[in-house]
Amino acid sequence: MCMLNKIKEIIETNSSEEILYKKWDTHHRDEYFSKIYWSYFPITKKYFFEANPSFFYEYKGLFDLGRYPITLLRDGFLGILDFFLLHPQPPKDYVSIILIPKKFEKLIPKQWANQVAVYEVIGINVNEKAKENLIFHGLGVEENFWNESVESKLIKLKEISDEYQNVICLFPQRESMFSTREENEKNYALQLIKNTYKNFGFEANLIMDINKFIEDFKFKNFTFKSLDGDNLFVCDNYLDHFFFQQNGVRLNESRIENKEEKLTYKLSLNHQIEITKYNSEESVFSDFFVNHKILKRTTSIYELFKYPEVKENYLKHFSKL
Repeated sequence: MCMLNKIKEIIETNSSEEILYKKWDTHHRDEYFSKIYWSYFPITKKYFFEANPSFFYEYKGLFDLGRYPITLLRDGFLGILDFFLLHPQPPKDYVSIILIPKKFEKLIPKQWANQVAVYEVIGINVNEKAKENLIFHGLGVEENFWNESVESKLIKLKEISDEYQNVICLFPQRESMFSTREENEKNYALQLIKNTYKNFGFEANLIMDINKFIEDFKFKNFTFKSLDGDNLFVCDNYLDHFFFQQNGVRLNESRIENKEEKLTYKLSLNHQIEITKYNSEESVFSDFFVNHKILKRTTSIYELFKYPEVKENYLKHFSKL
């Protein structure tokens, strides 16, 4: 059976018992992941979809993950890389299907071709009045600034914002749980605040209470953009889903329509998930795997974040995406 047909059959027959969202007795891989998960909240907040959206570390291991017929991994670069370094090829008796963010399709080993597909979350709303309000959202943590400095990113955001009537900077203050003590002493959160005021002026609409902002949300015509273009920890961000549901338009959402065969599932009136077949031709997994074996590294998302050769390879292959 064609991979997309197989996925279609699973999604359309999947029961709530086979979706992590419906479970109450789940245990994360380790306690430290639980702390990171909650420190990122509500970015990591769960949402319902029959393809079982969840993070790799929400499972104890591959056997635990394999109990579900399909899993859409919400992980960013670190989780996807960690998964495949631990499992460069699927066990012979592994039948579960895994959906990987299309941005990191090149990280998938070719040996997984019969067990994976890729997905994108995209907006389908066109709102001509969206130029009224622009919402930037993100955390002042190292993992959002691997590819570009805080100062450089804020200068670009200011240039983008000039054509909007009202700009909101939703920047909750958190400390990175991935960073070393030396990196945390650089205080990315404070850098973010300073550069927000430097570029947008002291009248900048800077909001730090993200929960109250969501509870009181009232904008009808708006565009939004995440600071997290690197997607190191999270690729499938709950806030994007929330803003789509509120009739928002994601900045630079316009895409070149391709004729690739795909499955499409609406998540709201304004956004959907597109699932396409995995293309193994451009896989760069070997670059990461060979380094990993040569250096005899142990692996976890926390360790991978700190290895210099991992960052070097990330910037080589994914910095322009």
